[in-house]
Amino acid sequence: MKNLCSASAIAMLAPIAAFVGLAVPLAARAQAVQVIDMIPQGMSNESRGDTEPYLAVNPDRPQIMAATAFMPTPAASSFGPLLVSTDGGTTWSANNIIPSSPGGLNTYDVTIHFNSSGTALFLGMIRAGTSNLEVARTTDMTLSTPMTVIDSHAPSDQPYLTARTVTGWYDSGKDRVWMANNDGSNSPKSATIDQSLDAGIGSPAWAQIRIDAGSPVGRDNYQVRTAAAPDGHIYGAFYRRKASVTGGYNADVVVVRDDNWGKTGTPFVVLVDSVTSAPGENVVASTRVSDTFGSDSTLGYDWWGGDLYLTVDQRDASRVYISYSDSQPGMDRTIHLRRSTTSGQTWGPDLLTVPGAKNAAIAINSQGKIAYLYQSLPGATGSKRWQTHLRRSASGTTWDDVMLSDFPADGPNAPAGNRILGDYLNLAAVGKNFYGVFSAYNHLDFAAFPAGITWQRNKTAASVTPKRFLALDNVTTVAASIDPFFFRTTEIDPSADFWIRDWTDSAAVHDRGNEPSVRANFFSTSDVWNERTNDPLAFDANDRPQSHDPQPAAMGHNYAFTRVARAAGTTAVDVTLRYLYSDGGVGVNYVSAGPPATLHFNVGETEKTVAAGSGYVWELPSGASNHVCLAVELSAPGDPIISPSLVGRAPGWPTTDLLVVNDNNKAQRNMQVFGFGGMSTAMTMYAIVHNAATVTRDMTVGVRLDRRSADLLKGSTLSVLGARGEKFKTNTRIAVTNNSVVKLDKMTPGENRWIELVYTPPPNVKDPAQIELHELVNGVAINGYTFLATPMPLPQAIEETLFQHAAVFHRLGELHGLDVARTHAKLALELAQKRATDAYPRFLVERTAEVAQVTEEMLKRGGGADAVGTLAMAKQLAQMAKAGQRVTERAQPLHRALLAKLDAMATMIQKSEGDVADIPQNVRWQIEVFKKSREVADRSTAFLGALDRGSAGVDAFRDLVKSLLPIYQDAAKNERTGSARKALEALERAKSLAALQHAHRELLLALTASP
Repeated sequence: MKNLCSASAIAMLAPIAAFVGLAVPLAARAQAVQVIDMIPQGMSNESRGDTEPYLAVNPDRPQIMAATAFMPTPAASSFGPLLVSTDGGTTWSANNIIPSSPGGLNTYDVTIHFNSSGTALFLGMIRAGTSNLEVARTTDMTLSTPMTVIDSHAPSDQPYLTARTVTGWYDSGKDRVWMANNDGSNSPKSATIDQSLDAGIGSPAWAQIRIDAGSPVGRDNYQVRTAAAPDGHIYGAFYRRKASVTGGYNADVVVVRDDNWGKTGTPFVVLVDSVTSAPGENVVASTRVSDTFGSDSTLGYDWWGGDLYLTVDQRDASRVYISYSDSQPGMDRTIHLRRSTTSGQTWGPDLLTVPGAKNAAIAINSQGKIAYLYQSLPGATGSKRWQTHLRRSASGTTWDDVMLSDFPADGPNAPAGNRILGDYLNLAAVGKNFYGVFSAYNHLDFAAFPAGITWQRNKTAASVTPKRFLALDNVTTVAASIDPFFFRTTEIDPSADFWIRDWTDSAAVHDRGNEPSVRANFFSTSDVWNERTNDPLAFDANDRPQSHDPQPAAMGHNYAFTRVARAAGTTAVDVTLRYLYSDGGVGVNYVSAGPPATLHFNVGETEKTVAAGSGYVWELPSGASNHVCLAVELSAPGDPIISPSLVGRAPGWPTTDLLVVNDNNKAQRNMQVFGFGGMSTAMTMYAIVHNAATVTRDMTVGVRLDRRSADLLKGSTLSVLGARGEKFKTNTRIAVTNNSVVKLDKMTPGENRWIELVYTPPPNVKDPAQIELHELVNGVAINGYTFLATPMPLPQAIEETLFQHAAVFHRLGELHGLDVARTHAKLALELAQKRATDAYPRFLVERTAEVAQVTEEMLKRGGGADAVGTLAMAKQLAQMAKAGQRVTERAQPLHRALLAKLDAMATMIQKSEGDVADIPQNVRWQIEVFKKSREVADRSTAFLGALDRGSAGVDAFRDLVKSLLPIYQDAAKNERTGSARKALEALERAKSLAALQHAHRELLLALTASP
């Protein structure tokens, strides 16, 4: 949520109706749209028709933008102008770096796109002079270095380029480019996509893909468009001509799709028409498409040839939008905006229908708001006008209408010539805001800009008449002409636009509130953290918080801290912070840490950290593990979280939406620091893998290592453990390597398994080893967890080990009523708090025999299973302590590993008896199990809504279950094995919420398995 307007720029914004509905001051609400003429002051002599503009906005730094238009190439240069802005579009300059031809128009039909990481700009064009279809690239558009041509082949029409960086699991970091075009040399199947799967290298390979597998007549129509989603769903759209008619063609509007970046053996063949079974899905069949060059006023002296635009919601690849044009007998040429929520397989009715319009573009912002840009030609002959409209809607039902420009299309005051506008413009969304470009008449008397206008080029002062444009000498009159215009919207007052960092590399390199975040690892260095004292502590040398594992309530309070930023500081605002936590692992559901807190921002403050003494006090429940993940959700007036909340959910579920990546009002820290300071001894760490879906599925967990960690982790292994520690026969152990994956087969809803990491540090290691675990769905990382094995001075490692001993043994004492464990916890905590590391050897010698006894008792009460080797390690530690030789150096890593095993086993036993955190997941699941019951759906939805709003807690689950018991009983009668009846009996006698959740899950499992 990053605003791009400076205070001075905001002051220039023209008032419009306050339809945005933000709870912000009127002056801020009035600043919704700003329009800027893009001709730089240094090009004030320009009077050509600079039509067909296109825009690209850097997704990492949205203040950096590039634009193109049909502008003249300097006579002495072979390179045409790229318009560049580094201040969010307030000012523009021309940089002559586009390969072109001296003295003529710039290269034709230019489209541009940044990769998703913002490190490269790609350009598609028809090269002036040769008419070749070319792709060019630059990694710094502000330099005078010409763009590098990376693809060139025989002429083709209507290039349209899409690019993005792979942020999924496989091929992460590679730049991919899709150049849609209409290759007449391959008629009739001329709809083509030129594709490079690694466009960032020196000489990329290209594949030419013919996407019309049907039977067009003559050729496909001119426009071919593409759209790319972050998960590798790539869409294409084109018109398949079927017959010639007067003034155009009958054609199908066809959408194709590939589900793996265009990498499949035969790409773009996933969709098959649901009516005709022809390749590709018809959005509309046999519609009449115009192909008329407007050489007279009835068509505004422009060309009408079947506009087409395609985009995909970056939050949800199944939501696709298309705009197409048709021209039915007796009707104006009409544009239609439609949406698919089924990945292009089915299409709904028109969201908007606009007669007499062309040049449409669509964008979807981070909150799902739709923007639709187009140019219309209303009026009777002699009084026709070209008008540019921006329409916006939260859902596609109710639309606003902002007119950006308005000028005469015929009559004495109209611009002269043909093809006044051309057939390219563009609209983009980065975060909440929209950005676009269009061409329009710039006449100072006859052209109007109802939303306001800012000029860069020289002109007379506002008080001077007649109004004139002036040349560079500020004297000579320059004729009015067609210019490219830029606009941006401010969807939220900058002072109310808050975010929390997902990642930080240094004070200069960090997350700037981008939506979506440009990194998949949002959980290791985010700006939410825990301390055991009410002090956030100083940030480290890389400007990162220093987080510490929480402590059980009996050992003291925990304090959560957050660093919050906003785009501007012109008003005082109260921000609400809602903290949550979960057990450590991937796919694990969150629970609320308590009521929300408030962080006050004063006027002038744009970044603020919860101060010492003001940390959020929260308690770790008795018997809970202290290996937890911490999250925070921020809301402010006009800036709520993107629903749903994380309460009762894991990031990425229930619909694989990227809850944290897509919403900078949410942040999460999932990292376990495993400190060691002794000799090189094998250490063991554990993470939960939880199926947060409501269906049985195979889960995939990917391993990511940086280069340094990959060297340190040679010889390390990962194993998969079952709910009580039993090892599975397949994939029980793999070597830890970068991009390796672990498969967990047939995970039922709510099922838990564990990943065990065994790591032996190299001798004298100085650097930490970081192991990232990512849950992968269709190759996309949707949530994750990090192990950080950290070497530290031995005294510090001993302190951390003693603290963890206290936490784990306190937990065992509470869970199993073991007084000896409580005594251990008290002694270990006293030593840790006193930093009495010199007493550590004696503690080991005197107490490790009891550690083995406690371990045996815990295993006995948990049913005896010990596949993780807890008891064997406890006895090994006791023997080591008894030997007494170099006990501290040798025992500390082993002691730390034993504590990890004990904690993991305690969690396995505890979760096997139920988990309150999974109650909301159970409720979502039961809606699907009882999908024919309106009562189940209504009551369950009401429960989840109240939980999401914070108006009810999970305790309300008791009443929900009680109200639905008759429905459960009827369903159990029809289940043949008796499992449902057995679960129902357990449900009715359950005393604790955890036991109730467990019995309810068993009931749902039985009913799901029943035919």
